[in-house]
Amino acid sequence: DAADAADAADADGATLGDPAMLRRALLNLVDNAIKYSPAGGEVRLSLCRAYGTWQVRVRDQGSGVSTDDLERIFDRFYRGDAARTRVRETVTSGAGLGLAIARYIALLHDGALSIEATGDGGTTFLLTIPVRT
Repeated sequence: DAADAADAADADGATLGDPAMLRRALLNLVDNAIKYSPAGGEVRLSLCRAYGTWQVRVRDQGSGVSTDDLERIFDRFYRGDAARTRVRETVTSGAGLGLAIARYIALLHDGALSIEATGDGGTTFLLTIPVRT
């Protein structure tokens, strides 16, 4: 439709939101990706505007998320370390709150946080925030 065409034609723009909270959500996703990627691995970020939203993808190169953990990975204090063995501790290693906080921030901005893909070779988290100017 016309909105999608406008999104494709105009990738620049802004959205209304709390910059500190959105920064925290993104930092939580990146920190999580670093924790679960092997040493020397890559963490990839991408940003695009589609379907009236900003879409941020964060991909790690970890072992993926088990089917059992998919249901609970965004729950507070849940750590699925049995399936996503922590490759190394980081300065911000925590108690299983990062993904829950990131999802909560997305919801506060009328957005969403989900797992787009997972399996051998990594997991991709998708953060979507509506475009609002």
